[in-house]
Amino acid sequence: MREPRRIEVDGDPDVQGELQQTLLTIFCRTLDSSRLPPMTVLGMMAEALGGVYRQAATAHLTQPCPCGWRPMTEADIAALRAAVETAAKLRTSADLAWMEVVGRA
Repeated sequence: MREPRRIEVDGDPDVQGELQQTLLTIFCRTLDSSRLPPMTVLGMMAEALGGVYRQAATAHLTQPCPCGWRPMTEADIAALRAAVETAAKLRTSADLAWMEVVGRA
């Protein structure tokens, strides 16, 4: 079995943080306004992300793009699934790299 593609998330931490904060804001607002269960909202967000992938992949297959990305749907979906699984697992508080900074000394 071929190893799935890896998604590099070690890029700009500011961009990662901004995306996470934006998604959390949308999640909370949707919970408040819709009264839907959290897993329903998260499922809807996952479907929306899948739609964004589909649109971006289609655009990259139909016209050249200077970014150089070549969509490989099966491998890309496996990589997205692995990234969600990794991020969703609880981290222990002993890992200081993942603790939120609340002040400075």
